[in-house]
Amino acid sequence: MGRTARIALIAVSGALVLTLAIMSTVSPSAPGASASPVSRADAPPAAPPVPGHCRTAIEPDAACTAAWEVKRRQFFREQDEST
Repeated sequence: MGRTARIALIAVSGALVLTLAIMSTVSPSAPGASASPVSRADAPPAAPPVPGHCRTAIEPDAACTAAWEVKRRQFFREQDEST
């Protein structure tokens, strides 16, 4: 086997491996396969929704400030000082 034939064989083998790797990553899972369950045990409790008027409020409002603070803490996963 000549040098050119070896290089061609290695190139074809590499392309085949790369193609199989891409196909296994992109292809959908097998039919009937179930997704792994997602545990929400470590998720923080749901915060109450922010009142609608707080989204467009121009003047400072204590209720809106408190609601946005709860949402901010939930987003950054900060612990309450009271707990």
